[in-house]
Amino acid sequence: MHPRLTSLSPEQTKLWSMLDEVRGDSISPEWMQVTLGAIDVDNAFADAADYSFTDGNVPSRIQNVCRIQRKTVKLAGASLVDRTFSAVGKLKMQQMDVRLRELKRDLNHAAWNSQLKLENELTERRTKGLWHWLSGSSNIDNSGVALTELLFKQTMLKGVYDDNFEATDVFISPVLQNVVDNFFTATKPGFMDGDGQKFTSYINKYVSPWSSTPVNLHTERSIYFDAQSGGGESALYTADDATHGQCVAIQRDMFKKYIFRPLVMIEPEPHGDYWEGVYQIDWGIQALASGLAGFALTNKTPS
Repeated sequence: MHPRLTSLSPEQTKLWSMLDEVRGDSISPEWMQVTLGAIDVDNAFADAADYSFTDGNVPSRIQNVCRIQRKTVKLAGASLVDRTFSAVGKLKMQQMDVRLRELKRDLNHAAWNSQLKLENELTERRTKGLWHWLSGSSNIDNSGVALTELLFKQTMLKGVYDDNFEATDVFISPVLQNVVDNFFTATKPGFMDGDGQKFTSYINKYVSPWSSTPVNLHTERSIYFDAQSGGGESALYTADDATHGQCVAIQRDMFKKYIFRPLVMIEPEPHGDYWEGVYQIDWGIQALASGLAGFALTNKTPS
């Protein structure tokens, strides 16, 4: 992975930044599903009982496809040498940095919203993003009701636990962050740091019976969440939604970003009076447990 891509404001693109990276050599990777069978209530044998063998388990194979994403940098030749531009900085480096930031924002959006698409060699491929993995496993609550701690804990976190996984991270829409903060401050005042005179009303850890460690809480920008329907690429993501939002819990190590071709800068042969370069990356999402290692509360209101 290009070092500048991974170091660009991870707090702005939390989902993409936190997913572990794996490399591969296929645009259509496959993996074995991580799943636990039902409890065998008759698992008991006599002392001298003979061994018996039944048909072996055939693990479920899961597949996704990679998505090519690009961002073009194009500058007029005069702007690269004109002193008016060079006096305020190196325009080429500044524009390359801006396009990298834009690309990383696109990647974060696609990691959640991208909808599986694989038609033919003339049509763009689209990877299956997290929302579609979760909805495909029915781990979605899309009722348009107010977010409560009961929903947060007993529906979402317990929903992950009931599928034999443990939530490690929760992503929260900004419109719902204050609701989650009130899970704590409604029953106790915010924390005052007497030495630094700093008042803290935001809590970024949540301890519940359904995780062996505290769950990390992340406020994710609404620009990456379709607050009404949960996920999809046709919706507009322009600003914070003041009426609806989402909470999404995942077991982080069950989701990976799969890199087929790492980020590169492609520079076509010079032509005309301008410089042009294209950033490109070919990647996808691996859901090692299909969509079972997560749960989403979508279309939720703050009150």
